[in-house]
Amino acid sequence: MNGSAEVASELAQRLRKVRALTESSVPGEAAAAAAKLQEILLKHNLEMEDIEDDSSRVDDRYVKESLELGASLGGMINWRRILIAGVARSLMCAAFSYKGTRDMVIVGQKHNIEMTRHFYDYLSGEIARLADLKWEEARASSGENARSWKSSFYNGAVDIVVRRLHQKYQQVSRESERSQALVLKNERDLDGAVANLVGKVGRSKVYQKRSRAGYSRGAQTAKGIRLDRPVSGGAKSRRLPNS
Repeated sequence: MNGSAEVASELAQRLRKVRALTESSVPGEAAAAAAKLQEILLKHNLEMEDIEDDSSRVDDRYVKESLELGASLGGMINWRRILIAGVARSLMCAAFSYKGTRDMVIVGQKHNIEMTRHFYDYLSGEIARLADLKWEEARASSGENARSWKSSFYNGAVDIVVRRLHQKYQQVSRESERSQALVLKNERDLDGAVANLVGKVGRSKVYQKRSRAGYSRGAQTAKGIRLDRPVSGGAKSRRLPNS
């Protein structure tokens, strides 16, 4: 086996290990694996079909799946819509909402949709947890309504998280001409799939900033949310395989 073949084999093995971690039931581990897997694929100009033993899915690469956001309608669901849309884009998918419902539609390759779900579950849970924590710290001196403050916290946190995801996606996709070409191809394919599976989509503003203090605290807190965080296992903290 020549050197390049050995490198390719080792890379494929590493990718399969990271792919396996996306099935983990450990909180945060599946999300971290999903982000790492997408980063490695982009960096090495690869697609999942290059490491899958079964390539039968190639002929039906793009699918449409529904996702229920699990929150009541109104302000408590709007930030989730923005978050899932941002996560989806960072993982080469597209997410759209149905007006007046809690349902979302995700279009993408099946493995990317799966990773989007994992990452969304982790990030939405983390943002909700931090909102409760930071409100307890602020409530005595804020003099504001808890619901309005938290709603603005969610909005501020999601704005920063989505911006960071986009920046990371852009950084990885621009590392080489090959990765740029792959990203452009995948984005064209995704746009075509959205047109075929969803049709024409519109845009709308989905939230307003109600509490300046809540929004600011959410934005500041979100800067510390790890998008490629280490994962815990037993007494030791484990990191995903290096790329």
